Amino acid sequence: MVPVDRRAHWFGTHWAIIGSHGHNCSGGLWQGGQVDGAPTAEQELAVHVFALLDHPPAEEAVRAMWSRCRELLGTTTPITGTGLQDLFPDTIPSAPASGSLLIAAQKDRHGHVEAVLRREHEVLNLSVLVSARTGLPWTELDRRLDAVLGDPHPLMGVGRLYLGKAAGAYSHGIPATAELGRAVHEALTSTGLADQWWCQGVSTVDGLALWEITPVDDMGTERRFVVLARADRDDTLNAWTWSAGGSAAMPSLARYLMHMAKVRYQVKVWSHRPPRELLRRAHGALSGPAAEPGPPSSALTSVRADLARTAAELHTMRQTVESTGKNAAAALDGVLSGQGRTGHDGAGPFDNDRALIDWFVRQLAQDASYTETFQDGARRMSEVGPVQAAAPSGAPRRPPVGRAVRILSLADEWLPGRGGLSAFNRYLCIALAEAGAEVYCAAPAFSAAELDDASAEGIQLVEAPLLPGGTPEQALMRRPRLPDGVVPDVVIGHSRITGPQAMALAEEHYRQAVRVHVVHMAPKDNEWWKPAREDDPAAVSEERSRVERQLARGAGCVVAVGPRLHLWLQRHLSVDDGIREPVRLDPGFDVPGRGAAAHDTPVRGMPGGVPQILLLGRLADASVKGLDIAAKAVGHALALRSAGPDEAELLLRGAPPGTAKALRKKFMKWSQQPSLGVDVWNYTEDARAIRDDIARSSLVLMPSRAEGFGLVGLEAIVAGRPVLVSDRSGLGMLLREVLPDELAARVVVPVKMADGEDIPRWGHMIATVLSNRKAAFDTADELRRLMAERCTWAMAAEQLLNAVATVTDSRSDA
Repeated sequence: MVPVDRRAHWFGTHWAIIGSHGHNCSGGLWQGGQVDGAPTAEQELAVHVFALLDHPPAEEAVRAMWSRCRELLGTTTPITGTGLQDLFPDTIPSAPASGSLLIAAQKDRHGHVEAVLRREHEVLNLSVLVSARTGLPWTELDRRLDAVLGDPHPLMGVGRLYLGKAAGAYSHGIPATAELGRAVHEALTSTGLADQWWCQGVSTVDGLALWEITPVDDMGTERRFVVLARADRDDTLNAWTWSAGGSAAMPSLARYLMHMAKVRYQVKVWSHRPPRELLRRAHGALSGPAAEPGPPSSALTSVRADLARTAAELHTMRQTVESTGKNAAAALDGVLSGQGRTGHDGAGPFDNDRALIDWFVRQLAQDASYTETFQDGARRMSEVGPVQAAAPSGAPRRPPVGRAVRILSLADEWLPGRGGLSAFNRYLCIALAEAGAEVYCAAPAFSAAELDDASAEGIQLVEAPLLPGGTPEQALMRRPRLPDGVVPDVVIGHSRITGPQAMALAEEHYRQAVRVHVVHMAPKDNEWWKPAREDDPAAVSEERSRVERQLARGAGCVVAVGPRLHLWLQRHLSVDDGIREPVRLDPGFDVPGRGAAAHDTPVRGMPGGVPQILLLGRLADASVKGLDIAAKAVGHALALRSAGPDEAELLLRGAPPGTAKALRKKFMKWSQQPSLGVDVWNYTEDARAIRDDIARSSLVLMPSRAEGFGLVGLEAIVAGRPVLVSDRSGLGMLLREVLPDELAARVVVPVKMADGEDIPRWGHMIATVLSNRKAAFDTADELRRLMAERCTWAMAAEQLLNAVATVTDSRSDA
């Protein structure tokens, strides 16, 4: 097609008209006045609609929009000089080799509205622009475009652009400041706006300012942006949002939004049809009762076919997303300024889009890896007969073939009363049993409640035989009274708490078993933050590090809980020969088992009454847990909000008996808020009481200066409570790895060990939660859902079983 002459009608004429904004239009379709007192002049609205041509309902939706433009906006006139018809064609013509084709164009008789229809490869694009000559504000333009667009559900994506000229004199480009964005916010009444979107502005090299006003984590069909220019920068605004120099080509921002709509569409397809359901079905087919030798069953054949198809789809989807992401970046090439970010966390809409693409590519690669692992297991089962197959982390041969793996885990209790180690052991044992293992847990003694809970979960508890006058730790070193004929294949010990006992049992009684040593803490993270201790922290840290290293030697499998401990353990063990690479095991964000245990935490809605902020843990370690950071930050948050005494109350759970009064006095002094409501409760082993503490809370704080993982924060996430988590914890590191960057930034907060940085930062985040609890609980629900999908106890259990199987296989080969 011959490029449209800028002197002709359509794009060239349209922008010539807009260049003379300010003309009131009386009579006819449009009746309205100038936008008086607004922070922007010449307000107009552009909409870019994207539909997949292989989806008939989407094409019909665009056809209906074209008709409503004619009926409601009066666009019944061809655009002279384009040679294009103004009617929607009966059949969409094929795209040329370039992939781009202009199909139709129409306008109203006043030249206030234009609509253009394009084909871009497999995408049908409708673009509509209502110019500023109408004299109507964005709010009224919104209402009229809403009537034209109708239901966007069948579409791939919609980009709505609020265009205007920033009021005031600017010698250079428009700075995308929070102040300007906040002023523009007052001119918008659209529903579903992002909280404080004006802090996420981006500037272009040509002097435009842009904000996305829809929430970044909103994966709906439509996205909305504000784009402002100087009064004399019509051409720049036009080129980026509507037409460059009268060209028929799709403008840069519209092309970018089209490519991102493709990515977001793929995310929706993946989320509505995730591979995990197939993997569960495959796991059942592969790990069911042993079948007679012979041809594969129809169920196995079906599973193999589905796995092959899904693996191919995941690879194709990943390639598509990677390619589309590159095309999106190319559409913005040379447009964005490197100094354009003004958001508090340094992120703008385009950075968030890149983070979405990066996360999705990683997720697809992981899903494809899991699926291919099952494919290999199904193939081998078809060739050599039934084997015990794995869930999403691999497909080992579990020793010995023909029965379930027998696991003996050593603990100091079953129900978690003393802390996170016990909770971890319980969840892991339940997940191992659900994965098909035969699980026993030994401890010095068990209550009736513990016996009932374990029995309900399929776990057999075994009391360690006590010696007269001996300690519980010594009892765990004695051979437990397992059922007749039961010899464990795996013995699990936890850090220095039960690790030495596991080593003793494995060396003295179960030499054929694979010993698993699980590391829950790094001494360097704790000893230096205990100022009241009388012993030498350097000596304690060195000695406890030496103990962990000795326990790791000779272990068949060394496991680190979460990413922070894994990094520490990798370095710590690097000087020892013969120690296997430590396995990183991430706890699950679901609740395994039958839900009968008192420790299970149901998800509840936002609690009523005065909001409660919770700090939970062993508060004897106040410096480690960042209690002073929390106190000062809460005081800062309430000062920011000019809050009264009933703005929020705090519950500190975990004080050593007899210390609550002194701890409360210290906390009040730190907070500098004499009227602050602070309650301090003693440490408790009552799991139900802890569950209720979390359920009553509107915010759970974990500002730790050092934290191996942080199961307190995990349990708050599982319960659907808003959380703020230190980046110096294993939990914070994991959240940043797994979540999209924008979502992680709402819950993971840096701790820089400097009050001048930490207190304002944490105070701001606390104030944000208190100012909009509904948004905070929406974030918490999204966080809970995503983490429960991507980190499960089933994955953790299977990863451990895989590691054990690898050790067993290597021993057999030797």
